[in-house]
Amino acid sequence: KTTSTERQIIFDTSSAWGTPQFFNLSLSNGLFEVILKSGQWKRVNGPAVNDGQWHHVGVVVPTNPCTLAEVQLYVNGEMQTSVTTQGGGTTIDTTQANWPTFGAMWSQSKTYLNAQFGMVDFAGSLDELCLWTRALSGAEIRALYEGATSRAYGGVDMAAMLKRYDSPPG
Repeated sequence: KTTSTERQIIFDTSSAWGTPQFFNLSLSNGLFEVILKSGQWKRVNGPAVNDGQWHHVGVVVPTNPCTLAEVQLYVNGEMQTSVTTQGGGTTIDTTQANWPTFGAMWSQSKTYLNAQFGMVDFAGSLDELCLWTRALSGAEIRALYEGATSRAYGGVDMAAMLKRYDSPPG
């Protein structure tokens, strides 16, 4: 929930932009995007989500590894097909991520992100942040959005989807 027009971080992986590759999630004038590094990003063309209302955004990496072009961006439960991508052939490997932060940039990446993209820390409210260890389907993304807004889950078996959280790690 924000009204900011600045490019602001949602999720920072604290990459030094070397090897291996990482990715960050942000808003640019309210448009949801994934940024890998200069020249490698994917952004929705709309809708903007900086209207001061609550919105649900999500990103799905369908396989690991995959290319930036294959990454799916969701806004309010719907996969966005009107996107702009630069460097779409870049391979993403999410198994190497480290030092994640939400809404603020880790000190190692703050200087780079601000210099390269004018990135700032998030100005607004973030709620119900989740990282999944598998790619969610479109129906599951929609169910999470619908559940957050109406408690109706569109026929998705949420108990089965969330079962991993009900059992001890192992």
